[in-house]
Formats: sequence, C-alpha cells, structure tokens
Amino acid sequence: QDRRPEAAPRDEAAPPPTSDELPERAALVNRRMADRFWPAGDAIGGRFRNGGETSPWMRVVGIVGDERQLDLKAAPGIGYYLPYATNEQPVAGFELMMRSVGAPLRTDDLRAATIRIDPEIAVVNVQELAGVVDRQLARPRFQLTVLGALALLALVLSATGLYSVITYSVGQWTREIGVRVAVGADAGRVFRLVSGRGALMAATGLALGTGAAWMLTRILDSMLHQVSSRDPGTFAAVAALMTVVALCAVFQPALRATRIDPIEALRPE
Repeated sequence: QDRRPEAAPRDEAAPPPTSDELPERAALVNRRMADRFWPAGDAIGGRFRNGGETSPWMRVVGIVGDERQLDLKAAPGIGYYLPYATNEQPVAGFELMMRSVGAPLRTDDLRAATIRIDPEIAVVNVQELAGVVDRQLARPRFQLTVLGALALLALVLSATGLYSVITYSVGQWTREIGVRVAVGADAGRVFRLVSGRGALMAATGLALGTGAAWMLTRILDSMLHQVSSRDPGTFAAVAALMTVVALCAVFQPALRATRIDPIEALRPE
C-alpha cells in the first residue's frame, strides 16, 4: 500500500514586535506640533509614534522653531526631526544645509570639502539659500511692482480728477461767488467757502473709496505674506495721503476763486 509522506510541520512566523518592544528613538518636534499635542507645555519628555503598533515610539528631547518646507506663503505644518545616524530606511540622497561664517561658500570649495570626507559622495544642485528665497519671491515681487505702479497711476488720476472736478465746480459757482463778493464777502470768506465745498466732495469720495476698498481687499489675500489685507495702519496711511492730495487739489481752485472780478461774474452771457 502506497503511503504519501507526511508534510513536515512549518514553523509559524514570529509575530512582529509591537511598539512597546522596540527601542525608543529621540526626536525634535517643531513648535506647532508641540502646541498641538502638548498644549500644557510638557512636550519635552513626551512620546509619539507615526504609524501603527509596529512603529517605534519616539521620545521628544527638544523643540525647534516652525519651518516652511515648500512654500514661503504656506503656513508651517507639524513636523519632527530624527537623528540621521539612527535612520533605518535606506536613503538614496538627501539635502544638506550649511551655514558659513563670513562670505558664502563657493560651489567648488563645497565639493572639495565633501570629497575629502568621502570621495564616493556625489554633490549636485548646490545653491545659496538667498537664491532659493529670491526665486520664491520673484512672482510676488513682480505682482506687487505692477500693483504699485497701478496704484501710483490711480493716485495721479484721482488727484487730477479731483482737481478737474473742483475747478469745474468753481466755474459753476462763479456767479454765486460774484454776488457774495459784490455784497461784501472778503477773500478769506470766499476761500473758506470754496475750500469747504471741495473738502466735502473729497471727504465723500474718500469715504466711498475706503468702503469699497475694505470690501474688495480679500482679492489681495493671496499676494500678501503675514500681512492682513485689512490692516488698519495701511488704511489710515492711504487715507492720510489721499487727504493731503485732496487738500492740494482744493487749494489752487479756492485761491483762484478769491480773484474773481464781481463785475465779470455778474455780466450776462
């Protein structure tokens, strides 16, 4: 009778170690992570793990400042740092940041220093941090330059338009001013009359413009960095500047009104 050989018993695979069985790793956390997970201020000495039960626990040994990894405008996220010497994952390449004292290191000097440490290390894409920041800010700077030029143009047009409107209004008030001068109004009273009316027109336009700007400032949020689009100081400075422009625009027409000849003003057309 044929008998089939019995299968040899297979060794059962040992279960993976749990996180409590793995050695702890030291880690540095940024301020945002510390404030989020340890709001009471007891982050140092705390433990965390990134993964399931098979992930090792990491012990917080220090807190560093928040950082922006990809975009200067994006808010910093939570993050932590691990010692490179204890990294268990193979690394094909990494980025190294160096701080030099005095003049920035030249690319050739950096490559030569690296080769002296390990000739097999390939150093690529060496660049200064200032250049990286400049490239990140190139587009916002261009946008702000264009906006600044348009804002300056708008300021000039506003001043020109205000001057033209007040000059036209003074021309419409010529007969009234002539009557006032004929009945005894002096130059000071005429000046206050015209400048007061011009200032009222300017104040009305300033109030309407400030209200409209307040409603439309959200459009600029994507172009601003750590600056509120509704910054009170900015609105106050712009309002003060426009007030000075308005007063300058009102002054000359008001001064011209004081020189109106009542006989010419009352002469029928």
